Formats: sequence, structure tokens, C-alpha cells
Amino acid sequence: MNSTQPERRKARVQIRSAERLLVIDDKPAKIGARAFDVLQALFERRDRVVTKNELLDLAWPGLVVEEHNLQVQISTLRRFLGSRAIATIPGRGYRWTLDVENSVAPAAAASAPDAPAASLDSDARGNLPARLPEL
Repeated sequence: MNSTQPERRKARVQIRSAERLLVIDDKPAKIGARAFDVLQALFERRDRVVTKNELLDLAWPGLVVEEHNLQVQISTLRRFLGSRAIATIPGRGYRWTLDVENSVAPAAAASAPDAPAASLDSDARGNLPARLPEL
């Protein structure tokens, strides 16, 4: 490694659902309520692609909003989490792509106030999902 380049490291990300708070390296990130709703929806459904319509329904329940509103919230989240944190699957939707550390077992998840921590790696795998969708 070149001595002038900073060492790359992983940032610790916590999603505290009960507090509606995103914490990065033990510091609260100032994101809005809609961005948090989108973040939580993507994280809770991280095993699959989440459609744009599903995200719109989850973040703006009972409201008719333009798709641009969702794109703004995704951009906000990427600003905090990095461009590789959320993959865009053209024509299908979005997918959470951060590795998850310290997973909470499903039985314990109901009693745990926080979601498992995720790892932000600057050498992440890019904007591709961990698993390609079945055709």
C-alpha cells in the first residue's frame, strides 16, 4: 500500500428501530423520517429485491407520491452509507447489499431493540446484489 493513501477500514452501522435512529461508528446520522422508513424496509427485506412500489407503500402508506421521492431518499441513504450499500436492480427495485455482522437469531430478534450491525467496507463488491435473482 502506498504510504500516502489512508488505510481502508470498516465502519460499524446500527439501525435502532425502537429509536428510529441510524448510527454510524457510534455517531447518530441525521436522516429524515422517510429515509429511515426506506432504510428499515430495505434492511428488513435484505434477503431479496424490494420493488419500488413496495418501498413507496412502506415509506408513504396510504399516500400517492412520485417515484422521484423514493430516489431522493435512496440518494440520501447512499450519502451516509456509501454508494455500494444499496444496489439498484434495473426494472425491479432496490436491494440492501451491506454485509451483516453479529446477526440476531429470529427468536431473539423480537426482543432485541436494535437490528444487527452492518459492516461498511470501502472495498465492497460494487453495485451488484450478493445473489443474483432467479430468472
